[in-house]
Amino acid sequence: MEIKQATLKEAETISYIHASSWNIVPQSYLNELKDDFWVSAFHTWIKNNILTVQLAFDKKKSGRLCGLWKIQR
Repeated sequence: MEIKQATLKEAETISYIHASSWNIVPQSYLNELKDDFWVSAFHTWIKNNILTVQLAFDKKKSGRLCGLWKIQR
C-alpha cells in the first residue's frame, strides 16, 4: 500500500469518490448531479490548503486507488 497526499490533478477522482460514497442521500438526487459537480470545490479546497486529501494505492493491483480520506483544517 502506498499513501500519498492528493494534488490538484486528483480533484476529479476525489469528486467522483466523494459523491459515490453518499449512502444517506437519495440516489435520485445523486443521479441528477453532473459528473464534475464537486471538482471545482475540491480543486479550491486543496489549492487553498483548506482540505488535505490522502490517497491510498494498492501496489499489488497495478497501483489502483483503493481509498481516500479527507482532513479539514
